[in-house]
Amino acid sequence: MPLHQDSPELSAFRQIPHTFSSMKKRDTGGCPESSKSLARKFLSKLNGLLENESHKAVRYWASCVPKPFSDKCSPRNVRDGVLYVEVCNAAARQELAFMERKLLQKLKKIEGCSDVKKIRFL
Repeated sequence: MPLHQDSPELSAFRQIPHTFSSMKKRDTGGCPESSKSLARKFLSKLNGLLENESHKAVRYWASCVPKPFSDKCSPRNVRDGVLYVEVCNAAARQELAFMERKLLQKLKKIEGCSDVKKIRFL
């Protein structure tokens, strides 16, 4: 038995509670994995997280905002639960600020956009 694993018998002998290991076996068959394949796996997971968080809110922004404002504003990114939207003029920015609650409700109905807590108009 490897040293990092513990059995119920050994735990009973030591008189400590047995904890099951949450580790899983590597799928490499005991051989070390190349740094190139590790980097690919890491970047694919990172891209998947970024796609879920920010790009969905950016992609579906046009369906949430009213037609007259769809050509006057464009979402930039999502950071820490805040969707940053660039607006072309101050009048449109103020009108969109008044509609922030309705826009947030529409965005939260979209799957993957529930992390957006606030909209900031720039």
